[in-house]
Amino acid sequence: MPSVCGLLDKAVQSRYITSSNDIFVMRHNMPSQSVTPEIRSRAERIVTLFPEIMNSMALSKIHTGRRHGVGLTFNQYQALVVIREFRVCSVSELARKLKIAQSTASELVDRLVEARLVHREEQAGDRRRMAVRVSRAGLNIMQKRTKSIQKSYERVLALLSEEDQELFEEAFEKLHRVAVTLESKLKQLGE
Repeated sequence: MPSVCGLLDKAVQSRYITSSNDIFVMRHNMPSQSVTPEIRSRAERIVTLFPEIMNSMALSKIHTGRRHGVGLTFNQYQALVVIREFRVCSVSELARKLKIAQSTASELVDRLVEARLVHREEQAGDRRRMAVRVSRAGLNIMQKRTKSIQKSYERVLALLSEEDQELFEEAFEKLHRVAVTLESKLKQLGE
């Protein structure tokens, strides 16, 4: 499940969002009349807040993993999570789930295979299609990465008051709920 930040970040990077007017229209050919002044105002606020939030998270080095000796990029970690979720995953399934091009997913899998974090194998019944499975080493590094991220969040939370800690946790819970809803809506639109 991609995060709301991940969905918005991919939209911005791929130039689907070039202004606040585009935030909900994106590439879904949604009628622009559905973008009310209230939505436009919220979109402008999100466009302003998003970089600040991402910079703050980057400063805390929560998701780098390298800080704790876990040499894994965020994209590699995301790919491992998706592959583990599927148990056995094709490159096209990985690309679809991560919302990246199949060629990008293939390069990502190549790097993971080279690092011995996943195994590539022929899919049963179709020798031309390859399946990917997380290796034991991949599971171990994922476990280390998860612990590293948790420790980082513990340090961040320790800097905050009890009230701000609760707000931080609630914000993530709400973002997750919105991400689930957004992904469902995007699927309905054929994304």
